Amino acid sequence: MTYATATRYYPPFENILLLLLPPSIRKLQRDHFKQAIDKIHRRMNLEEQREDFMTPVLQNNPNYDKMSLGEIESTFSMIIIAGSETTATILSGLTNELTQNPVEYEKLVREIRSSFTSDSDMTFAALKALPFLNAVCSESLRLCNPVPTGLPRVVPPGGASVCGHFLPENVTNQPPAPPNPQNTQRIQTAKPPPPPP
Repeated sequence: MTYATATRYYPPFENILLLLLPPSIRKLQRDHFKQAIDKIHRRMNLEEQREDFMTPVLQNNPNYDKMSLGEIESTFSMIIIAGSETTATILSGLTNELTQNPVEYEKLVREIRSSFTSDSDMTFAALKALPFLNAVCSESLRLCNPVPTGLPRVVPPGGASVCGHFLPENVTNQPPAPPNPQNTQRIQTAKPPPPPP
């Protein structure tokens, strides 16, 4: 999907680059778009409406005069990609971190199992009230940030010191994502390539 989309940044070469894409990639792109369109139309055709991120578009655009059907399909297919990729990244990272830290894993299991007697008790509000689960989720977002840049932070009232530098209040600070310790170790132990002959 990413490869197919990247061709749009090089308009003179787009047709050539698209011809060079393996048929399997083009098929994946078509299949994904069809699946996204099916999901979008299922949501648009719900008999019982529900509040979600599509609600304002549907309520304020009954005749498709503000956003055409094609624009809705294109926009929401990208939203589906953005939501699923970032969620998959976080869940993969969370699972990886918990399998490497069995003490924290057991603590999380105990908190969840002691808080609920059945699956139906696990509502969003009830899960939100579990302090260790929330700590695990927050730490996973910090360690396995699915966004290539750091997450922006706004300096609180009165200012704050960051890495020894004072920042005035209401300034947006965007620290880089934390480095992966495995990558740092590889960099520290890496040897430079031998000089050319």
